[in-house]
Amino acid sequence: WTRKYISYITTGLIYVFSFLWDQLAIRLVNAQNHRTEGRWEHALVLTIVPVRLFFALYPFLVVAFVKKYANMTCSSSLADAAYQVYGEHGKWPLGVDVPAYLGNVNGTWVPTSGADFAFLNHHAYQSQSGQHCILGCLPQECFKDHGGIHCVTDCVWQLESNLMVFFLTHCLGTLASLVAPIILARFAVIQE
Repeated sequence: WTRKYISYITTGLIYVFSFLWDQLAIRLVNAQNHRTEGRWEHALVLTIVPVRLFFALYPFLVVAFVKKYANMTCSSSLADAAYQVYGEHGKWPLGVDVPAYLGNVNGTWVPTSGADFAFLNHHAYQSQSGQHCILGCLPQECFKDHGGIHCVTDCVWQLESNLMVFFLTHCLGTLASLVAPIILARFAVIQE
């Protein structure tokens, strides 16, 4: 269920941590005892902005640049690494022929002779020690064309989803903050 709601959780955490930091930043700047309101506002901006930028960008930067290298799966063969990533959960990428395995021999999953792992060509490498590693951004949906097989990774899906939810939430929040004062002012005028 986490993959389904991760975009909403990420957006919620960005807004919650930003709100909490804003409250703490006001207290920190008040403790600095500024002589003028202009200096206080300047200090508040310099305190809030870097942290809020970090909160807003960090989740996206991790998915876009770090996850690929931080969550790798390595094994003695590409077939065994693929089984560890996909076979144990039974969720192979869409558009890929699911390879058959003969079984586990000495702790390594051995595929049948016709098993095809071409969909991992751009998402795996062989290390200097001979280990076959699949990068942390895993293919989720693959397409075959005349140029070979191309896959969309979970990182691309997660990044698109996170950005869409964050953007829509931000737009709706901005719209609400523009419309709410108009409605409240009209309501106050009607009451008088």
